[in-house]
Parts: sequence; structure tokens; C-alpha cells
Amino acid sequence: TASSLADFRLADIQAFYDSWIEDGGQSTTANGVLQGISLVFEQAVIADFIGKNPCVGVRKRDSIQVPRQPFTLGDITAISRALVEHSDAIEHCEEWALSVKFAIFTGARESDCVNLRWEDFTDDFRSVRFVPRKKDRLHRLGKIDASVSLMLPEFVAAEFRAAKARSSSEFVCPSLREIGSGKRGLGPRFREIMDLAGVKYQIRPAKGKKGVAQCSHTYHSFRHGLKTELRAAGVSFETSNAITGHRDDKVAARYIHERAETVFKACAPAFELFREALEA
Repeated sequence: TASSLADFRLADIQAFYDSWIEDGGQSTTANGVLQGISLVFEQAVIADFIGKNPCVGVRKRDSIQVPRQPFTLGDITAISRALVEHSDAIEHCEEWALSVKFAIFTGARESDCVNLRWEDFTDDFRSVRFVPRKKDRLHRLGKIDASVSLMLPEFVAAEFRAAKARSSSEFVCPSLREIGSGKRGLGPRFREIMDLAGVKYQIRPAKGKKGVAQCSHTYHSFRHGLKTELRAAGVSFETSNAITGHRDDKVAARYIHERAETVFKACAPAFELFREALEA
């Protein structure tokens, strides 16, 4: 209906487009999907159902992407230390520290971390339940149950309990959630934290005014890192998907970056057969 079409804003379309890329989709495919969606809205404008096409102004990604990489355990240590040692240089440092800690243990996307509400936590902050923003609309329409329910380690829960005692907002990260996109958006600011931490990454500058810089490591690398470490620890694919909320195994598989020691362990039985053959 006209009212449902009118509900969409540029920010909604941009979030959908970005989430497509973040979840491993090719930018060429995402650009094609965006073009198809834009045609629908354009017809709605022509028919006077809506006044403006919300797809106009979406910042598209370059067609050639820099492969997204996971944060290693060393990267996580460095980022955690940077948030302590450079707290005076990092704006909203306490909120960054909470959102990062949540991302490490849940693999939640940046948008979900910064939009957490205190009411999302129960059981003295040991349990949390939230609906990923990229699936919120379908969840509210009753099309799917997109809610993710998780338990947090006690030492993480303790940090959130302490932060709640100091907070006067309904949100865990009220300042971060007010920061938009662009050159001073969350992405570039998090890259500054990586720089302070000494995390190495590859970056391709944006092409044109609407281009978006491609970076091998972003906030989303926490999601890749969690999936990779869970795999290395022998956690089942089903359990891993339950934590990150993945429903498509093909999409989930893109987040697993096999570590050399994990591959070696899996190949060990075959290697033993080779050894026996050589010694026969």
C-alpha cells in the first residue's frame, strides 16, 4: 500500500544495501538488486503514491571488493588494550568498549550492538534477546521469528551491570547510535580505533563522491572472527549459526576462515596414512 511504501527512508535502503555486502554478497549483485528496488519506488513516485524515491542517494560499493577478514585473537587483544590505553583520544570510549565486548562474544552486527536497549537483557545481564535490525521489518510483520537469544559469560555481564548503574538512557550506547554515516560515521571512527590498536588492514579508497572505501577489516570482522574461532574450537555449524542468527548455510560459510592449525588437525589422519606409506 501507499502507506507501507512511504515508510521507507534512504537510511532503510542504505542499511539493506550495506547488510547485503557485509553478509558476503557481491557488490555487483547488490547493485543489481538496488536497481530493481529503485524501479519499483520510481513507479510509485510516478503514480503519486510517494513523493520521493528513497533509493536515490544510496552510496554504492565498488564492483571490486577487498575480501573481508576476521579479527584474530591478537587483534582482539590489541583493540581491547587500545580502548583502555587511549580512552582520552577515543570519543565515547566506554560505549565503544561495551559494543566491542558484545560483538566479540555474540558476533552481532555494528548496528545491533549500538542499538541495544537495557531492556534486552534479563537474568542479571547473563541473557540477552534482540532482533537484528536487517530483519526487524519481516519480524514485526510476523513473516519470520528473527529474534536471537544468547547467554553472556559472567565477567561480560558484570561490565554491563556496572554500565547500567551509570546510565540514564534506555540505550546501552546512546551516543554511538546517534552517529550517522559518512566521513565521521561509525565506520571511519572504528578504523581510527584499529589504527590506535595497530591492527593491520588493506584499504581501497572510494571511487567518486558516492563511492565507499573498501577495507579488509571493519567492525564486521568481529562476526567473521567469532565464526572462525568457533569452527577452530570444534563448535558445530548448527550451534554457530544459532549464535549469529544465520539461516542460510551458504552465507554462514563465508564467515569461516579456516586457520592453518585447524586444517592441519582435520588432515592429520590422512597425513598419518602417508607417513605409514613412506615408512612401509
